[in-house]
Amino acid sequence: MTHRHPYTFRIFFLKTRNPELETQNLALPFGRGCLIIWKNLLIVPRHELGIEETKEVMMHPTKKGLALGCCLALLLFCCASPLLAGEVEPEVGTVLGPVTFAAPMSAAEATYLGLDSARPFTLKDVKSPYVLVEQFNTSCPHCMHEAPFLNQLFERMQQDPALKGKVKFLAAAQSGDMGPATAWKAMQKVPFPVLPDPNSTLGKALNFTPYPVTMLVDNKSGKIVWVQIGAFDDVDEVFQGIKAAAK
Repeated sequence: MTHRHPYTFRIFFLKTRNPELETQNLALPFGRGCLIIWKNLLIVPRHELGIEETKEVMMHPTKKGLALGCCLALLLFCCASPLLAGEVEPEVGTVLGPVTFAAPMSAAEATYLGLDSARPFTLKDVKSPYVLVEQFNTSCPHCMHEAPFLNQLFERMQQDPALKGKVKFLAAAQSGDMGPATAWKAMQKVPFPVLPDPNSTLGKALNFTPYPVTMLVDNKSGKIVWVQIGAFDDVDEVFQGIKAAAK
């Protein structure tokens, strides 16, 4: 399952000062702006319409179905927006650019990663041949769904003698400061380091900001040797894929 940008759409009827748009229109809030869709399904920016008033109303079932279809079409467009903006899905062989992670939340987490203290660090500072890096957002429902399976994956790898010291885990909370990251770790009972990433530093280094993304990085070359775009719930499949990649 892949989910890139969760959006919530609401449907409105609008009255405009534009005489050519006397019929009622459907408005769909889209990101920071708003798109207007009228009966012939043309789409124009909201600011071009000269909107006088906006009010929420009950919709006829037929119009509701049309609006739902429009929402789904816009959601598909939204999912493709990273590609349109120049972002590229990471794949095996992609080199992760330079990224400095925030300091671990505790001395225990720093020790787990092999750091001499709880300070900002790079993957090169982590004492293991591979690092499993999770890019997520604390408000993402798909990340919430995946969290317990990621915990299970960690525990299973800790029980595997060949992988326990070979792969370290860390998760970067995209666009979240210490507060949400701390709450996430406690609520989801995450047994590995969760690091705040308020400026999406990891996503920028990866040139791919959607979430969740789970990737295994070779610490020597910086290359991604295994990657999962979107949430997963098959722990065995993921475990076998990582074990085959961490040679």
